[in-house]
Amino acid sequence: MDRRSLFAVYFLFLTFALNAQDDYHADLQSQLQTNYGLPAGNWVLNNTEVANLMSDFSYGNVTAADADASGQAFSKKVTLDVDLMSGPQWNAGYGINNINSVDATDVCLVVFWARADQGGKISLSIQNSSTFESEFYQTMPIGDVWSQYIFPLELSSDYGAGELQFAFQLNWQDQLVELGGLAVLDYGTSVDSEDLPLEINNEFYGGYEPDAPWRAEATQRIEQLRKADLEILVVDNMGNPVEGATVEVNMIEHEFGFGTAVAAHLIAGNSQQNNTYEDHLLDLDGEGHRFNCIVFENATKWNAWENNWFGVDQEDKANTVQWLKDHGFKVRGHTLIWPSWTNLPNDIEASQNDPDYVKGRVLDHIEDILTYPGLAGAFSDWDVLNEISVLNDLANTMQGAPGYTTGREIYLDILEKYYEIEPEGIAYINDYTTFGAGSSQQAYNDLKTYVQEILDAGMDVDGIGFQGHIAAYPTAITEVYAILEDFHSTFDTDAKITEFDMNALVGDDLAAQYLRDFYTISFSHPSVDAIVMWGFWDGAHWFDNAPMFRPDWSLKPAGEAFIDLVFDEWWTTENGTTNAAGSYEIRGFKGSYEVIVDCPGGTFVDTIELASNMSITIDCSTTISTSQIANGLNLKVYPNPSTGLIRVEWEGGQSANIQLYDQMGRKLSETSSAHSPLQWELDLPNGVYQLIINAEGVMTTHKLIID
Repeated sequence: MDRRSLFAVYFLFLTFALNAQDDYHADLQSQLQTNYGLPAGNWVLNNTEVANLMSDFSYGNVTAADADASGQAFSKKVTLDVDLMSGPQWNAGYGINNINSVDATDVCLVVFWARADQGGKISLSIQNSSTFESEFYQTMPIGDVWSQYIFPLELSSDYGAGELQFAFQLNWQDQLVELGGLAVLDYGTSVDSEDLPLEINNEFYGGYEPDAPWRAEATQRIEQLRKADLEILVVDNMGNPVEGATVEVNMIEHEFGFGTAVAAHLIAGNSQQNNTYEDHLLDLDGEGHRFNCIVFENATKWNAWENNWFGVDQEDKANTVQWLKDHGFKVRGHTLIWPSWTNLPNDIEASQNDPDYVKGRVLDHIEDILTYPGLAGAFSDWDVLNEISVLNDLANTMQGAPGYTTGREIYLDILEKYYEIEPEGIAYINDYTTFGAGSSQQAYNDLKTYVQEILDAGMDVDGIGFQGHIAAYPTAITEVYAILEDFHSTFDTDAKITEFDMNALVGDDLAAQYLRDFYTISFSHPSVDAIVMWGFWDGAHWFDNAPMFRPDWSLKPAGEAFIDLVFDEWWTTENGTTNAAGSYEIRGFKGSYEVIVDCPGGTFVDTIELASNMSITIDCSTTISTSQIANGLNLKVYPNPSTGLIRVEWEGGQSANIQLYDQMGRKLSETSSAHSPLQWELDLPNGVYQLIINAEGVMTTHKLIID
């Protein structure tokens, strides 16, 4: 055989070798068919490991080396030595383009294996190879043992050969990453994407272990920070201790904020009133337990405020705030300024070359909403600035105007205007670039820089809002604590978790476990005073995946975990008897309590606020008769002692008349309400008073202390 013939034979052999499916690809098809009943499918990349490694590329500070892999399902691997450089994660990476075309109607499956010597972090971006527009994006931590990852993939466009890129972005840290077994199967329209497997190895988030050290540390902090000692001293009318008196201490509400975002149009008689939604907002578990703080998801955002989204106008919003406050909720404001063109009225973008107009429009809006009748002073606090770490349209517009070197000086104007109208207001800067979805080191650093600029200019910032949209790979619990600690130690501000929810890829069981851990670590940090979900029902959630309830209102595992934590494990209900000194002592979670004491001559009922260690003395001569209790209304009055503003609650749903008497039996004031609860502002000197409530013939009395 001549040389030319030998070359032809060699060429045919090489072509066959490169086109024949190798053992790894054949075994993968068999695995997917056996485990999931999938058809063979077509390969989007090469059908051999060798050919894929001949078609790949790397860029940035990455040294790539191919090697054999032993003891794995695949036989070849690429080792990627990453030397961290400045800039975002995509500044260094590894990838391969598609060999075969794929249509937008096709359903695909992406499979690969990965590990990192000391643990690492990568982002998979499946993107247009020319425009880099992403079809799929997922960031994931990588452990030090080989793990298989399987992702379903649906595309928005057709892609010819070489037009679709499978890129691993690596510029997260110095790291040594190994990848193997990269394969993409195209099933056309023969299967539904919902029937494809998903394996993302997200259950092993940092601190998930039952014996992780952070758990005992958090429990100890919670005991110290969130609880207080209460002594109840029972005496007779001569001041002598009463031994053996039965005492009940029943928690009514947490001091710490456990809240949710709500859709204003679904409650308070608004345009799309949903009675089931409203009922669950007022009673989460059928036992009367509920959130204690609320924020509107959209109603007070600038565009929604001016354009009456969902048919809820400004007067409706003011009425809804009052409805929420009448039902005992604190109401947060979200958000005064969200500084991107998308989230600002159209006329501001149209006037971006007129900084005076833009500034005037911004400040006028702040005054408009903060002084609107029914809203002035109604909010417990405001997200005054939202997502300034990444949204800079407003700052860019102001940059270069007199006095606006960076343009971010407008943030000082905004805060100054807020405090001018609300001198006692509480201003938060709210952002997502800390932990959870969308976080990055650059944005994290920028947020800290911008907060420091504001403080250095002499302007106050009362708190940092950590949004907490948890990604498919939940943030390590120890990292959550470290971030809270970093901001607290740097700025000495309060903090709230303002928008907690979880990616649907977390899954129900893992979501329950992570909610329990995330709430525990947040509850244990001294700077945090509230955790607010970003919606509690799938039927009114921006990603149809709220923590608490499914569309049919069945309770999710994460909802069960929330109720168990907040209204059981962190809830205090105690009873016992006084000792020889007339004393009964407990240590309870801080909040509002009903105290019931059975005295020899009757029953004493009162409500108190346990905010720190305290001792109260109960005079058994001031009691309610047994018949009044038997026919009573389960009356609750708090705070008690009070500075003047009280909340009165009673059972039964009926209207009630409430009268206020002094110790001499003189009636001082009277009010009525069509329903429970009632907010009543009293202007009284310090002292002891008596309330008499008559709810359609059922009467109960209650002692009130003004202090």
